Amino acid sequence: MRKSPTAFNRVRPALGTLMKIQLESAAAEASDWITQAFEKTQQLEKIFSFHDPASLLSQFNLGIPLPATEQGKLLQELIGKARLVENISQGSFSLGENSKIDLGGIAKGFVVDQVVDFLRLQDELTSGFVNAGGDLRFFRQRDPEVELRLGSSERPFQKKLRLVRAAVCTSSLNVASTDPQTSTRYLSPLRAGLDEASSAVVMAEKAWIADALTKVVLFGTTAQIKACCEVFQALAFCFNSHGDLLEVFGDDIQSKI
Repeated sequence: MRKSPTAFNRVRPALGTLMKIQLESAAAEASDWITQAFEKTQQLEKIFSFHDPASLLSQFNLGIPLPATEQGKLLQELIGKARLVENISQGSFSLGENSKIDLGGIAKGFVVDQVVDFLRLQDELTSGFVNAGGDLRFFRQRDPEVELRLGSSERPFQKKLRLVRAAVCTSSLNVASTDPQTSTRYLSPLRAGLDEASSAVVMAEKAWIADALTKVVLFGTTAQIKACCEVFQALAFCFNSHGDLLEVFGDDIQSKI
């Protein structure tokens, strides 16, 4: 008889933030799986980091061709995904400036997805989540409820959200209209009703999608947001700095906020 699941969790610095991995598992190896998941995160970070001159992305930005390795294929895959979002959003999500590719938050979401896929393969009954600084993805948990911290550091607020997708990501505006974690600058002016501390929440099946689309929600036009939500089957919410829900995008909204 299989014993009852036990909670295993660990938090470590990773991806420029704090990363938490939590598992509910009856397997004795669950703690080892978490250790291996963090090791995998470190390996992936060496591929996608914009600021590490030794990363594969930095080498690619210098004009060095991608190697025909698993790492090279992963970087090529993520660049392709980012370009797809850029095209569908008509540039409200951007890969970077001055011909330098900066994958920023979409890489963080992609790493979260890779780690979740690794953990799912270890045991078919284990459930849990991976959270990397607001890029959050669950697996084998039905419609979990999460409490999200939104707004600016000066005016934070919290919202409870019941997820109807596996992943959720958040992002908030700043007056410079840039991604706070990267140098990426976005194109569209603020839509009516948004202010300098508005926040976006996006739910999607993958964390990389949810992360990328938060930028579209904050900086795109209504048509661009609707197009992205339709293509990626995502749900999106935009709040102003007072915590008021301004806009909702997506066809099958079932969440409870």
